[in-house]
Amino acid sequence: MKMDEFLKRNIANRMMSYVLNFHKSFKNKPTAKYKKGVFADINKDFTYCDNTGMLQTDHSNSCVSKGYTRYKFKGFDWTTETLMIEIEKLYKLSLVKNKIEDLKKDFQ
Repeated sequence: MKMDEFLKRNIANRMMSYVLNFHKSFKNKPTAKYKKGVFADINKDFTYCDNTGMLQTDHSNSCVSKGYTRYKFKGFDWTTETLMIEIEKLYKLSLVKNKIEDLKKDFQ
């Protein structure tokens, strides 16, 4: 089963805005050391992304909404395509994890 392509591209594009912002505004500045990558808060079924942003070392990132998981993408050497590949991998890992949880429930 594949993740919705439109959603995957949308999430990647949203994160890319932070990657591009980093390269434009922070890369050669002293504050660059406080920027660690980008993130996306995605629900369990990978059907909605609640939030995206830039990972900070000062922990000033927003809280994760209930029912969502924050997926972290380290660094800023990303393209839309590489982010989409990573999101797809996370989706497949989530499918396996959810299937294992379902199987465990069946055998309790």
